[in-house]
Amino acid sequence: MKKLLLSLIIFIPSFVYSEDITLAECNAMASIINQSTPMNVDEVTVMQSVVCTYPAEIVYNYNLTITARPSDINFNILKNSILTAWCTDPNQIYLLERVSGVKYKYRDINNTYLGELRFTMDEC
Repeated sequence: MKKLLLSLIIFIPSFVYSEDITLAECNAMASIINQSTPMNVDEVTVMQSVVCTYPAEIVYNYNLTITARPSDINFNILKNSILTAWCTDPNQIYLLERVSGVKYKYRDINNTYLGELRFTMDEC
């Protein structure tokens, strides 16, 4: 019984993540999303582009339509909201299980860097 349990601990993680998407597949997905950008997300947030970085992290680039400072954004609350959306939608979970992570980067109307948040499936 102990050998079976040990085998499951060793092999299940590799099985679960055996379908990771490649950087090329991630870039193809980003290219499809980018056909619809820029895209208004809410009254002050615009998704500018989506890119993928090695080894297959999805990076969403957002600009605000207002002047802002990093202290104007509560990244903890924002992350919790975004993470809840990712972790409760089966399609997003499916994707999150296959990428190395997801990152959201924010800039204001003057292209001033405001900050970013990152998460992985381990946080769901």
